[in-house]
Amino acid sequence: MTPPRTATSPRRPVPAPERPRHLRVVRGRPAPGRRPPTLFIVLALTATGMALFALVVAQVFLGQAAFRQSSLENAVQARRLTTEQLELEVAKLASPDRIATRAQQMGMVPAPGVVVLTPPSTRSGPSQTREGR
Repeated sequence: MTPPRTATSPRRPVPAPERPRHLRVVRGRPAPGRRPPTLFIVLALTATGMALFALVVAQVFLGQAAFRQSSLENAVQARRLTTEQLELEVAKLASPDRIATRAQQMGMVPAPGVVVLTPPSTRSGPSQTREGR
C-alpha cells in the first residue's frame, strides 16, 4: 500500500513520454486509399426501403384477396342453398303420388288394360327362340 498523502507532501507532475519524431496524429481524415462507405450505406438503405415497400404492397394485396375470397364464398353458399331448394321442389313435383293426384284433378283415369311390351333381343351370334331359352 502507498502511504497516505499529507497536506505537506507536494504533488509532482509526471512528465509525458517523448513521442517519436516520425509519427504524427492525423485527425478527421480516413486512411489513405480508403473512402468512407457512404455509397454502400445509401444503397443498403434504398434496398431496405424498397423491400419494406414491397412487403407492405404484398400485404395489401393479400388483404384484398381475402375480402374477395370471402365475398365469393358467401355467393357460392347462397347459390348452393338456392340449388338445394330447387332440387327439393323438383323432387316434390316429380313424386308419383302428386302426379297421380294432379292427373285425377285434370280428369284423367287409369288405363283399364295395361300391356307390357318386351323388345326382341338384339344380341349378335346365333339367334335364340323362345323355346330354346
